[in-house]
Amino acid sequence: MRDNLFNCKEWLDSTSYQDFLAIIKPVTMGGIIIRHAYLAEYNSPCQALSKGSPFTGTAYYLAPNREAWDAAWARWATIVSKVPGFMGISGGPVVEDVDGCATSFLVFVGWESVELHDAYHHTEEFRRLRHVLNEPVEGYAYYGHVCFRNEETGDLKSEVVEGKEPLREGAKL
Repeated sequence: MRDNLFNCKEWLDSTSYQDFLAIIKPVTMGGIIIRHAYLAEYNSPCQALSKGSPFTGTAYYLAPNREAWDAAWARWATIVSKVPGFMGISGGPVVEDVDGCATSFLVFVGWESVELHDAYHHTEEFRRLRHVLNEPVEGYAYYGHVCFRNEETGDLKSEVVEGKEPLREGAKL
């Protein structure tokens, strides 16, 4: 995380970034794509990412309309925040194009466990309400899941559980 886009781009041109790439290259599956997003927290306290949730679901949504996206995601935050295991939701617009779409959004939803996240995706409530996420978008480009493991204790904190290849254009949840 950098304070601003300039600081990040400056780091991407540095030798320390090249050192970083050398370290992570053996564990990546293919090329590395760097994207930048302006993140906001949609609930408080937000424990998405590594702020406390041991498991985070991620997705890049392709959306032509920023206002519709903001309204839908704020509404979704009130729905999912009542689900057992939910720990936080954050996201925001992506600076770069994603698969040719100039307006896309990166989201993170924190969960207590993989099992609680997966269980919610198989409920009648999710099937009935997922239209809230699908209406303002043209689909999603990528999604994945990350677990975070504490380096000292071994408790959940940081390992990729599942990464997905790009989905077909217009894919919906």
